[in-house]
Amino acid sequence: EISVPDSNCLMAKNIEIRLALKTILAPGDSLDLGVNPEACACKRVKSTQDGRKVEVIDGWVCLSGVREANSLVPLDEHPNRQAISRALHGATHMAGRIPLTHAEAAIAQSALSAAKRIFDASPSGITQRLRQAVWAKAAAEGVD
Repeated sequence: EISVPDSNCLMAKNIEIRLALKTILAPGDSLDLGVNPEACACKRVKSTQDGRKVEVIDGWVCLSGVREANSLVPLDEHPNRQAISRALHGATHMAGRIPLTHAEAAIAQSALSAAKRIFDASPSGITQRLRQAVWAKAAAEGVD
């Protein structure tokens, strides 16, 4: 099930189907996939207790398709770590208001890292990267 109608994700879903077909093909037959499997912009991390999906979509951790965070915060560095550890014993990281276990955080961090490796060379993509760099520099200097 794909929650976001993203053509790259749909193509990646087709890859799964084609890979299953490829195992059925006779040796020597070829099947051209034609799609980069890393192009998928969505990765499921977990489901909440109430059934909502936590996914990484285009470099953001999303809850039911709504952006929550673009990075993970280790519980040791979180300002409210004591209350979180009392309420959620297995949590090791936070993504906005979403607690993650170590395994879930590894999945999310892997997907976030993969999304950051994809470089958008369009003018709007370059503008976005410059904007993010300016904000990161300002935040490092203490501007909120």
